[in-house]
Amino acid sequence: MRTKTGLFSLALALGVSSSIRAQTPELLVKQGTQITGLGTVTSISYVQILDSRTWVAQVDTDHPDTTRDGAILRNGLVFLREGDLLSAPSSTILDDFDSINMSGSGDLAMCLRVTVNGVVTKEALYWNTVPIALKDDILSSPLVGPGTDWETFDIVKMNSANEIFVVGDVNNPSNGTGRDATLCKFTLDGAGAILATEVLLTKGQFLPALGTTVLDLSLTEHSLSVNERGDYLTLIMGLGSINAIVLNGDTIVAQEGLPSPIAGRTWDTLVSTPKMWLNDNGDYIHAGSLSGSGGNYLIAMNGEKFAQSGDNYPTWTGGNMLNGSAAPLVVANDGAVFWRGDSSTNDDAFLRNFTPILQQNVTTFNGDLVLVVDQADNAFSVSSNGRFFAGRVDLQLGGEAVLFVDSGLALPFHGCLGNAGKLAVSDGLALPGNALEFAMDDGNAVGALPFLVFSTQRFNPASDCGLVTSIGEILLARTHRLGSLVLPPWNGLPSTATLPIPPDLSLVDQVFFAQGAFHDVSGSATPAFRLTNGLRIEIGAP
Repeated sequence: MRTKTGLFSLALALGVSSSIRAQTPELLVKQGTQITGLGTVTSISYVQILDSRTWVAQVDTDHPDTTRDGAILRNGLVFLREGDLLSAPSSTILDDFDSINMSGSGDLAMCLRVTVNGVVTKEALYWNTVPIALKDDILSSPLVGPGTDWETFDIVKMNSANEIFVVGDVNNPSNGTGRDATLCKFTLDGAGAILATEVLLTKGQFLPALGTTVLDLSLTEHSLSVNERGDYLTLIMGLGSINAIVLNGDTIVAQEGLPSPIAGRTWDTLVSTPKMWLNDNGDYIHAGSLSGSGGNYLIAMNGEKFAQSGDNYPTWTGGNMLNGSAAPLVVANDGAVFWRGDSSTNDDAFLRNFTPILQQNVTTFNGDLVLVVDQADNAFSVSSNGRFFAGRVDLQLGGEAVLFVDSGLALPFHGCLGNAGKLAVSDGLALPGNALEFAMDDGNAVGALPFLVFSTQRFNPASDCGLVTSIGEILLARTHRLGSLVLPPWNGLPSTATLPIPPDLSLVDQVFFAQGAFHDVSGSATPAFRLTNGLRIEIGAP
């Protein structure tokens, strides 16, 4: 390895024997936390965290006025509170929160209950404090009849393009059924004004992909997932008991009665506690139950098995995995899977892949033992890129709490054209005192020599694009190069090498970039070099 300065010269001095250490959680909010003007926190029912480390939590307190005792906290400060007077419609007061989701840019989409003019309680959909739709508002679309109006708003998701996806019920006079489950997308401008309204799914709509009509949609919190590209993944219950998880209304991901990733076994039910996730790269994950006996609970990612009940994962538990809970399933943009694992030996945990992040009867915070990792539908949150984790737990002495963990980041990026070679971190976390195992694959010829180049800057910090050359897209700035790492020759399988990170806390939040290249010294490949994607490496807090 040839190095110049900083992280890589220190790593060379340490060698490659650094091992992963347990992380130390931090506290975001807990029972007993004093909130100025609101009171003492008595319970926590929602948490979400962003790539920027901005977080929100829904809390209840001991405020003596029970119409004013609940609030949304943003980074520990009150953002919105029960009893607040909303800017519109006139004389509208916030009663309660039903569903909350924060976009990557920090805006909040919320299903609320509000009181109008002191006498009428309505369900409503808001963007921050701007009303988007209220009960009895007309919904116009070719997919619903004239005079269709909103009845309820149950689940909301949002992305940074100001696209709000909401599942609720409408009253469609053409169907005469009173309430019809509907998924609708509102596109807003930067001030919250509606630019477009589109009904995506509604009861009675024929879906060619399923060969049947929509009968119902699930109203559980994680039966809908959306990404920054505007794609959506949801559970659709069709006429004739045709139930399926469907991408963008036209691509079946999994369907009851059809084959599962386990040979010889079909999906039995996807409806019981449905949960799914769709990341910005198009990776998806979901859970369901299988037909047959033994190992009935399965988590599938991109159509392949991820985890199954009855399996043993030594990095997590001495027992076997049991069935799932209502807690989320998340596949972050760095490819890591975050989930809650239920174990036969009662060492349940929030996991990153198969390594515990917070584990009951094992993890401590300031000497206070974690007794329970929450299993509710908003039990934890992960930043989209996978670096930050916030999980709800019960502490032995401190009661309910939200604990924060920073895992660092190794996030792939691909430029504008995409190179043929592949680069990934196959093991380890980007934390001081730990080590990263890099893997390079899809070389241009067997025997090609892989090497990594490190830099403190991308080729163009203001753009995703690199420098297009005859051998591929160069993604790093040569003038900010730190050093390089040579890997073993590529033999058709991933070539790996380990780089330790010095135990230096001054590295926390520093950002580095890596890109690989294969050099075919035999001359059989044209061109002789093949470039890989890049990695953005952020050093986390151990």
